[in-house]
Amino acid sequence: MSESPVIGHYINGQANNGDGERYSDVFNPAIGTVQARVALASVKTVDEAV
Repeated sequence: MSESPVIGHYINGQANNGDGERYSDVFNPAIGTVQARVALASVKTVDEAV
């Protein structure tokens, strides 16, 4: 089984994977399988974005 791609953040026109260690699954609702993982922002990443 292959690793699901990770969807990161987009801050100031740049891709940013952040420094958080938490992720959430992104499901395909039609078939109920995990299609990707989305990075959940840490406080530091939110501060960079705001």
